[in-house]
Amino acid sequence: MRWLGHIFLFLLVCLISMALLTPVSFILNQAQSNLPAISAGTAEGSIWDGEISDLHYGKQPVGNVKLKTSWLSVFGGTLESAVSVTDGSVLASGKVGLGLDGSASLKNVKVRGNTADLLSLRQEIRQLGGDFTVQLAHLKVKSGKCLEARGTVWTNILTGFESRYQWKGPEMSGPVSCENGQVLIKLMGTGEEGERITADLQINLNATGRFHAEIENADNKVAQAATVIGFITVGEKLVYEHVVKPAT
Repeated sequence: MRWLGHIFLFLLVCLISMALLTPVSFILNQAQSNLPAISAGTAEGSIWDGEISDLHYGKQPVGNVKLKTSWLSVFGGTLESAVSVTDGSVLASGKVGLGLDGSASLKNVKVRGNTADLLSLRQEIRQLGGDFTVQLAHLKVKSGKCLEARGTVWTNILTGFESRYQWKGPEMSGPVSCENGQVLIKLMGTGEEGERITADLQINLNATGRFHAEIENADNKVAQAATVIGFITVGEKLVYEHVVKPAT
């Protein structure tokens, strides 16, 4: 029966060799089937050690992405690669996985950047500057829909009002989840004068979405500052709406 062991070992070596020699464009193609807004310049190397240059998500430039695949992940039924963004306005690192069911997943992803570089924001918002961080413990997508998501987002973009409008808005943070196939981010913060700010970001995987924010208990100083960037008065609240349309 020793020959059975030899055959098994031979097949195992062939399987690993095929996986490691697969071009990195395979991962890019699989990712695009789940995230249709992804585009890139070139994909060079293998999934063992490759690079995707000039990666974009919709109209947002991400940068050059390096991938290194763990051959041990083949045994778990998921092709898992460590990824890092080497340049660009948004810097990120984490792991990307491709499942046998055709899904794609992100794990332990950390993203940091400046809100001025986020092209989906209105210009008046981007001019405030500010930093943001995203920490995704897990995100699973399939066929352009968000299936599972766990993580947190933080930003200090509203503190940028202080130098121009004498109002220092609060830092905001909140969870990441999935809802109706979209990525949902809910942020909240409370200012020094007791103003309460909530914001919901509904993001489709085709790089479109909707942003809705409200300010409660706003005094005249807060209202004057918020009106400059597009908040309007609705009843006793200040409300901001922005729809992100497909890139043209």
